[in-house]
Amino acid sequence: MRLPNLIQFFGFMSLNTQVCFAENKTNESVCICGKMEFDIPTIETPFWSRFDYFKAESFIQSKFPASLAEKGQDYSDDYSDDYTENSDGDLRLVGGKKERPRPWLAFITKRLSEGEIHKSANCGGTLINHWYVITASHCVCPTDYIQRVQQSVCNEGKERIQITDNYPVQFDVCLAISNEKECLMEIQNDMSYKATEIVVRKERLKKNNLKTFDIALIKLDRKVRFNSDVSPVCLPGAIKFKKTIHKSAFASGFGITHFSLKDKKAECSTDMFLPRPYHTCSSSCQLSDPPADPLEESVCNWLIYNYFDKIQKLRLDIIRITIPAMNKAVICYPNINQYGWCHINTTISHVDFKEMPDWGLCDQHCQVGLDKNGQFFFESETGTAYWARQTLLTYKECFDFLKGMSGAEDARLLDNFDPAFELCAGSIHEPRLQDFQLENLTITKENIQGVATTVGVPSLSLPDFLGGTDTCQGDSGGPLWRWQVTDSITPEERVVQIGIIARGDKCARVNRPGIYTKISSFRDWIKKNTRDGGCDKFE
Repeated sequence: MRLPNLIQFFGFMSLNTQVCFAENKTNESVCICGKMEFDIPTIETPFWSRFDYFKAESFIQSKFPASLAEKGQDYSDDYSDDYTENSDGDLRLVGGKKERPRPWLAFITKRLSEGEIHKSANCGGTLINHWYVITASHCVCPTDYIQRVQQSVCNEGKERIQITDNYPVQFDVCLAISNEKECLMEIQNDMSYKATEIVVRKERLKKNNLKTFDIALIKLDRKVRFNSDVSPVCLPGAIKFKKTIHKSAFASGFGITHFSLKDKKAECSTDMFLPRPYHTCSSSCQLSDPPADPLEESVCNWLIYNYFDKIQKLRLDIIRITIPAMNKAVICYPNINQYGWCHINTTISHVDFKEMPDWGLCDQHCQVGLDKNGQFFFESETGTAYWARQTLLTYKECFDFLKGMSGAEDARLLDNFDPAFELCAGSIHEPRLQDFQLENLTITKENIQGVATTVGVPSLSLPDFLGGTDTCQGDSGGPLWRWQVTDSITPEERVVQIGIIARGDKCARVNRPGIYTKISSFRDWIKKNTRDGGCDKFE
């Protein structure tokens, strides 16, 4: 068992402490919040070469069909959708980096009164003072009214609920850990914190409640002693900060690392590159050449082979070759990977990709999860703390992404988004386009001849898209936070929690932003319900 938790259990203060609790002359309890060593997630470079459109030797042998006039195979039919329905709550980080222990990060697990631990009901949370952890409402009270009645929990109209020994569900809370195993060990040794009360918004307890107001407070069974390992996060307005204009924020959580199917197997999806980034696969991954019109494939291969030194190699998504003599443009997708391609589920897509081919490049986890028969078996990692950078979206940006989503579940996510009480964030990608113009084109069965010239410079004229990094099952209740600089004589970086992980559509899929409870909208409610939290003032 880690020493800091033994110290907390027996109620002693750490002797070597940077984060302290103090009493001033007016007996006002002063707490230091959000203090820790500054860091941000690193961005790893893929270990395979993305720009590897074709092998030169295969091009020389034969890259042209027997007849360039023949049509390519029709791949317009979509495969059946065998995947799980929309994940509504209990979300987790996909595409993040492993976390180190954060002094304010909480792991919350739910168990029946008889003692059985429900691993599927794990959530995140954040320590905000000596006695309270903040989390999502759906982590402690079922969103569905019928479930609340069946489980006899969260009675309608009662915001503050006592968690007695007779209450049907018990909650264990572990602080400043980096994985679920540490928490389970604390629970087994009766060293975890227990919930004695939960506080939820009355709007969440109505029979026909909305998905907004997804915020809750958990009062712990004993006072948390602050030290260098355990201390509270700053909430908006807790102390004075300099104004910030940056849009970066970070999400931390303990949930799964890939979206799971109903049988708990991870869902195979495409990677970050066009034509269909971050889409759900509806077929197995194929190692053959992706579907393409024979003429367009030949023109693309010819240009890349003969004008390779003219092509922008760094993060290029599309090459567009204009052929004036044919009054058409050929679109090339110059990225491949070692994991092959798959057909995508077009019913779970976005309007921005409506005219794109219905295939994408398989992500790495698809190949890792294939058995010898080609069946997908990879299970999502869970229980380890991860964090990931997100970009805060304006209300207009968020609505534009939400409006373009397809499917009934997507429409429900759009209808329920309330910018007055919620934030929207995602991982933004800026695809690059390079233009060529092909003149004096001559095509035979054996060869292509012509002169290609670059047009302008590689541009960001394609629409931005979201995906790749997001919260997923098990992350709910965890923090969306950022570094802010204190407005003080000696400015320093502090951690400020601005949101609570609430909900989304699947995990890290294309143009599906994550929805977070906006903490600043609930400042008065939090203050009112945590007056006994032991921190009258923060600094």
